[in-house]
Amino acid sequence: MAEPISSDAIASLLKELSKSTLDDAPPTYLPTILPLALPTPEHTLNFFTTLHLIHHTLAQPIHAAYFHEINSTPRDTALRGSVSLFLASEEKWTSANLLSAAAWKKDKLDERAIAEHFEIQVIREKEHETMKAIRVGERWDKAVGVAAALHRLFQELGERLDGKSVGEAVKALVEESQEVANGDVAVFARVFTEQVSASISHRPADSQAVKLVPAQGQISSADGTLHTSRS
Repeated sequence: MAEPISSDAIASLLKELSKSTLDDAPPTYLPTILPLALPTPEHTLNFFTTLHLIHHTLAQPIHAAYFHEINSTPRDTALRGSVSLFLASEEKWTSANLLSAAAWKKDKLDERAIAEHFEIQVIREKEHETMKAIRVGERWDKAVGVAAALHRLFQELGERLDGKSVGEAVKALVEESQEVANGDVAVFARVFTEQVSASISHRPADSQAVKLVPAQGQISSADGTLHTSRS
């Protein structure tokens, strides 16, 4: 039977996070409800977890100039790309599901696919240096950097995940924390935070792509609560 995590649990979880962790997390303002019919609670959890990881990657200061030039935001790009990946995917957790570990392990989301789904214009036109009437295409370094950052994110997730999805990994952390807490909200908040911290502490030193940082009001499914099912 599904067990929701209450608002009190989310509040307690945030109290356990250090101030430096919260300060390091970029503001998201990401939605918890979308006009999408997600097949199962696991698909829902996976979608929103992936969306947050994508947004965190795009919101890094190094990409600020790119979003300024295109007059857009990391939020809009993350939403557009995530929805596009979902709509282009099959429901099963195979490589045909672009939000699955199987797809990421097989590098289904290379630079070309990322540019297409996230509408990142890696090639743009400019005037020819000597013939002003002619426009030529060139790779735009800022856009290439954005696409490359997302490519690294999906590659690292594919390498690190043992299960079928990142949502499944988060669900496992939640269930393990619930068992230890035995109904105590404060204990659940502490244990879950420790589990997430441990899961990211073994990242390669030069990697900044994967970071699971819970944000207030964002740990939820389409109906406003995060539902997990015990096996």
